[in-house]
Formats: sequence, C-alpha cells, structure tokens
Amino acid sequence: MQKTEQYCEKKSSALKNTHTQKDAPKYFRSTSDGVLDDLWVKLSHEHERVASLFNTQSLVYDACCGIGPFVLPALIRKKPRRVIANDLNPESVKWLSENVKINKIKPERIEIHNMDANLFIKTKIAEDVVRLMAEESCSGEENRVEAHVVMNLPAYAVNFLPAFRGVLRKFKQEVDKVPEEKRWKWNVYCYLFAKSHVDVPDDWYEQEARRMCDEKTKWERSLVAKCHHVRTVSSRKEMFCVQLELPYDFLLTEPLPDDTSVEIEPEEAEEPSNKRVKTSS
Repeated sequence: MQKTEQYCEKKSSALKNTHTQKDAPKYFRSTSDGVLDDLWVKLSHEHERVASLFNTQSLVYDACCGIGPFVLPALIRKKPRRVIANDLNPESVKWLSENVKINKIKPERIEIHNMDANLFIKTKIAEDVVRLMAEESCSGEENRVEAHVVMNLPAYAVNFLPAFRGVLRKFKQEVDKVPEEKRWKWNVYCYLFAKSHVDVPDDWYEQEARRMCDEKTKWERSLVAKCHHVRTVSSRKEMFCVQLELPYDFLLTEPLPDDTSVEIEPEEAEEPSNKRVKTSS
C-alpha cells in the first residue's frame, strides 16, 4: 500500500486530513491560526526535488531539519546509507522524532541532534564523513559515495557556509591516508533569499544569490555548481537553493574565524514553527 502525505489542520476540536501526493511521508502539523499553510504544499515539490538527488550510497546531513520535510522523503524513497538530522529548536526535534515513528521508520536509520548548525557541521558531519570514508578506504570497497548537506533556513543559512572552510583540517592525517580518487564528494544545498530595494532585471537575483555564497566562502574561485530558483516570495525578493561542491583543498584549508555578528530575521522563516502530532478530537 502506498503511503500518502498528510497535513492536518485543526479547526475547533476536529482534525481534517488533506491528502496531497502518493508515496509520500506523513506529517502532522498545524499552523498558529488553524489554517493549512498552502506554502508547505507548494514547497513539497522542492523537498522532493532535493530528495531525488540522493541514492542508497548517499550520506545525508540536514543541518536545519525542522520536522523532516527533506529527511523523511529521503528515508522513505531513496533509503540513503546514512541520515543525520539536526535542528536548534527542541520542538522541531521532538516532532521530527514523532514523524519518524508515524512513518514506521526504524530509529537506527536516522540520528537526530539538537544543536547549533555551525557546531553540527564542524563536529557531527566532519567526524562522520571522515570516519566512514577512512573505514571504506581500508576495506578496499569502491562505492560512489557522496555527502549531501542540506541547510534549509533561507533567512540565515548562508551564514553557515564559513563553517565548511577548513572543516576537515583537524582530520588532515586521516584524510591524507585516503587516495584522492577515493575521497567522497561534498555537496551543500544552501537556501537563501535574494532581495533588492529597487527594480532590477530578473537575472540579477540569481547573480546575487551566487554572490552571497561566494562572499561567505571567501575562496579563490566560486564553489557554486548550480542555482535553483525555488519561488518568488514577494516583489523584489526571490528564494533560491544554491548547490555548492566543496573541494578538499577548501575543506582542509585554514578555517575562518567565527562571525557571531549576523542575526537571523525570524519573520522570514520558511515554514511554520507551530507543529504538533495528530491527536484525537
């Protein structure tokens, strides 16, 4: 039997199930005003697009996982080799755990953390990739493994990019033991808003999205591989998913100093923060 994605809206004491797409995960959530958020449904296509990039050899790391819009489709459809999810919001982590149970996903298939995304990148992701890559290199197996890091916090995620510069420097001895041809590719999917205060040509927004990422990585060349337009947010504001491919000279270089001066814009959160599990009426 195919699974059906469900969104639950709460009106008075009744819960209404809205079926949207076949063979998709179930999410149980409500918005603060009790009305099903159309944006969530629209963005489900983006969740599916990114999940389609994974395969059974993928290592999937979600630094800003929310209640699981990326990791759940990946776990159900693509069955990646490894999935580690993280969110700073303990409520999001709580309901992600509930959604894992709802979708009958074995707990050993996903590891969930509640920590700052910068720390998650520098510790959990770096340690996991190096450990697994070293183990496989020693075993003689040759699988086409790639690491995929999703950062779906468009109002702020671009500020996590500096954490990747030099993220493997302290593991240089372990990485040097792995032949270059056996080192795993690193892909980062950074969601962001490109905004203008004046009227500009349409292609300006993609150029701005690329510039924002280049400004944060501060590398000798652009690391942007693709720039996917997700949606028009409002007049003079576009949302993009910028895919970066990180070379090992970047991952092993001297890290950048931490910058704590940039604050998040909470009103620009992509998805509603008030989510709950379905309860009986």
